[in-house]
Amino acid sequence: MSFAEKFMGYMLGAGLSYAQLSEQTGISTGTLNGWGRGTREPNAEHLRRIAWFFGTDPNELLCWEEYLEARDI
Repeated sequence: MSFAEKFMGYMLGAGLSYAQLSEQTGISTGTLNGWGRGTREPNAEHLRRIAWFFGTDPNELLCWEEYLEARDI
């Protein structure tokens, strides 16, 4: 699963639009839209902020465990 898929899952699960999420996190709607389309990925600060907002770990959003399992590490 990609970051975009995870991000959209959290956003849709919370019933938020890009505008609402932007208002609550201070991250621009253009940036959020890019994440949702998969054309951009968050920098470290945005990743921290969005993970905190959704109450999850940044590694969960980045699919880190799936990456390690795929590499058989």
